[in-house]
Amino acid sequence: MKRIQLYLYVLLLLASFGMLSGCVRDDDVTQSVLHPMLFGATQQKEADSESAKSGRANNDYYIDINETFSEGQQIGVFAMHQGAIPWVGHQRHTANFMFNQPLTAGQAEENSHTVDVSYSPLRYWTNETDYFSFYCYYPWNDMTVASPTHGISFDYSSEEAQAKGLKFVVKPKPEDQIDFMVGDVIRDVRLTDIQSTGGQIKLKLHHALAMILINADCSVGEVTIESATLSGVYNTGYCLATKDDNNNNIIQWTTEGETFEYDIKDYIEERTENNTERYMLLIPQSVTEAMVITVSYRVNGGALINKTYNLNNSVNITQWQPGKYHTYNLHLSAE
Repeated sequence: MKRIQLYLYVLLLLASFGMLSGCVRDDDVTQSVLHPMLFGATQQKEADSESAKSGRANNDYYIDINETFSEGQQIGVFAMHQGAIPWVGHQRHTANFMFNQPLTAGQAEENSHTVDVSYSPLRYWTNETDYFSFYCYYPWNDMTVASPTHGISFDYSSEEAQAKGLKFVVKPKPEDQIDFMVGDVIRDVRLTDIQSTGGQIKLKLHHALAMILINADCSVGEVTIESATLSGVYNTGYCLATKDDNNNNIIQWTTEGETFEYDIKDYIEERTENNTERYMLLIPQSVTEAMVITVSYRVNGGALINKTYNLNNSVNITQWQPGKYHTYNLHLSAE
């Protein structure tokens, strides 16, 4: 028993001086600091966008140019960990670090378009020099269900399918449509490159849909619109945020499927100086001969008049652009 006690005493004595094998002092340790991956989000004001007004979209998911993401709303982000190899050195680009990770917006500062976002569990930078790339969209949509709530889905069954971008389906009723946004592609980010700005990745999102306004005027009397439709418009497409040959961020749309007919009776209104309440959010696409507005109306309570307007006749609008508004003025005659 005494021999055992002596042996334990020697072990404790050696340990107190750091002399045991595998035992080192604090000043001999190189500490590895984990840096959490942090994000901030900004909605970018487009060159000729206008403010939202009530009655023109789903106000729960509309981002006014004078506001930003509401507290509690979510952005979806995809992230690729590239290791030491830059983007151009990879033949395959896959979201191997984050796949549709929801980021939740906090409370924005007054008069600010930028808001901090949070997520759980936190992901960490692997080191200071590994490359990462990011892509994001709004609002976040659960893409694991058969019928996504907001009509946003992603086919990751093959590289060819992924290359198309996010699939988006416009709602049948314009008043239900969300303000779909996509972010600039951010490539080859390293922790060492952004540490001076707090280590936060800045996500910049843009309005991805085109905004269409249809005005009507009649110089010979009071007009009552009985019915109105917009036909020949694609309501399904793929949205790809990418970069052009000059490394500029661009949004590309590819339409798919059959064209759709919208009931737009409530989206035609009398032309005024500042008429923005009835914008429809639709997929950017080429204006074709198939795009037709059909209107049935009465002037001063008289007989029903039917008119057809081909949007392709508007020489000034050949393409609906992402984040831009396009206005059509219908001149309703009395005969």
